[in-house]
Amino acid sequence: YNDNIDMFEEMRLYVMLQRLQYGRVALSARELLEMATRRAAEALRLNDLGSLEPGKRADLVVLDTKRPFMQPMTNATSYVVYTATRGDVYAVMVDGELVVWEGRLTRVREEEILKKALSATEDLFERALLKNPFLKVLPRALKVLRAARELD
Repeated sequence: YNDNIDMFEEMRLYVMLQRLQYGRVALSARELLEMATRRAAEALRLNDLGSLEPGKRADLVVLDTKRPFMQPMTNATSYVVYTATRGDVYAVMVDGELVVWEGRLTRVREEEILKKALSATEDLFERALLKNPFLKVLPRALKVLRAARELD
């Protein structure tokens, strides 16, 4: 069970669980990457996704491979599966449109989303505290949220 929405970590988790079960890796990095792309699209019956081919949507992730832990790049597929993280994403194209550049979203302002999320969380904590004053952790969490808000 993993809940952090990081496809790179999901691939590594699969490998770790596989090692726990079988004591070795039954799938290669290439097979695992194919499972996460082409085969995932097939399983979801999304025939226009999963690979870069004429007639399919242009979905692409570009990683920053200039980071020290990505060098020397001896096997790109292994590095994608075993080393890369969501923090290494440099650019993303979805259906031919650039939605991430230099690791930042291009279609929305991240700062505005963060402010809205902090405000909504603060409201939720305040309402929860009113209903159940025994939630002693919430005042501390509210203090942290308000401090984060002041950093802007």
